[in-house]
Order: sequence, then structure tokens, then C-alpha cells
Amino acid sequence: MSIKSKGVKHVILYFPNKLILLKLFRFVREFFHKDHDIRESIKAVVICPDEPSYDLVQALSDFEDNLHFIVGSIFEKDTLIRADVANAEAAFVIANQYDDSSIKCDTYALMATKVLRLHNRNLKINVQLVKKDNLIHSWCNWDNVYSLEEFKMGILAVNAFNPGFCPFVLNLLSSFGKLQSTSKNMLWLTEYAHGLEYEIY
Repeated sequence: MSIKSKGVKHVILYFPNKLILLKLFRFVREFFHKDHDIRESIKAVVICPDEPSYDLVQALSDFEDNLHFIVGSIFEKDTLIRADVANAEAAFVIANQYDDSSIKCDTYALMATKVLRLHNRNLKINVQLVKKDNLIHSWCNWDNVYSLEEFKMGILAVNAFNPGFCPFVLNLLSSFGKLQSTSKNMLWLTEYAHGLEYEIY
């Protein structure tokens, strides 16, 4: 896939420290879900430090026409040029909550955000951090930011007083498309499957 294909827009994906297969798969599956109707009009450029593994490529085979991997460091000018960051529509910097050092991971995310902003002032930058304390670093000039720690603790706290709130919100944030329940004796399952068709985006 050529990044500069005529009439095709692209976004940048960056995972600080290490590219995690599960996180990338979940992002790509949601971003390019058929309900969003964008697979033909936009591509995703993934900046990663190492060549994608065979397992990674196979797991993402359904999205091979929408993904382009750039091996390099986001802190190197050559990598930013090859990823065509200057003409990208948006960027997603996604920290890994399972990293041994969340502080180190968030620091990489913050620095990467600043680099992207300096390279493209009009880029819409979306950042996922691990620690709530790092949300104070607005000097990075992100457009949207949230902390996994704050989000998880907040939604669990509300769920304690309103049982069922957590799966309700998470289902609304995920795309499922049209679902069919095969059970004739479980009305609740049919209603639940119908509810999963609704989403926020």
C-alpha cells in the first residue's frame, strides 16, 4: 500500500516501547469495522521499532489493504517523512498498561506526542496514557487524551452503585454490527443481542 495513494487519507498509529499484537488488533478491528464505512477511504500507518512478526501479519491479514508498517523510531526525522506525518489526518498514541514501567511508557507517549505536533501543527492527536497523574502534561499539545487508570477506576466505581453499568458502557463503545440470537427459549439473550447493535461513534 502506498501511503501517498491519490485520494486516500491516512492516520498514524504509535505504540510506545513495544508493538502489542492484541492492542493493535483490537484497535484495527474497531477502527475499520464495517459499520463505520471508512475502509475504502483511509489507511493506517503503524510506526514500529522492529519488523512485524509472521504471527502479527497473519493475525491482521483481513486488514492488509488498510495497514502499512514503517520500521523505525518516531523520534527520527526519516521515519516521520516515510510515514508522511506531515499529511496525516490524525494520530493515535496508545500506551501499554501491561508494560513493566508505566512511567516509562507514558514518558515515551508524551515525547512522541510532542514530536508529532512539531512535525504537523494541524494533526489531530489522540493519546492514551496509563497514569492519571500524567494528564497534566498539556504542553504536548494533544487534542484528546485520557488515562486508562482513571477510566477503569471511574467506571468500576459507578458500576458498584449501578450494577450492569460497566458492560453497558463498554458495549456502547464497541462495534458489533447485526447480530442474530439462535436461542428461542432465552428472550433476554435476543434482547441483549439487539442492544449490542447500538453504539457510540
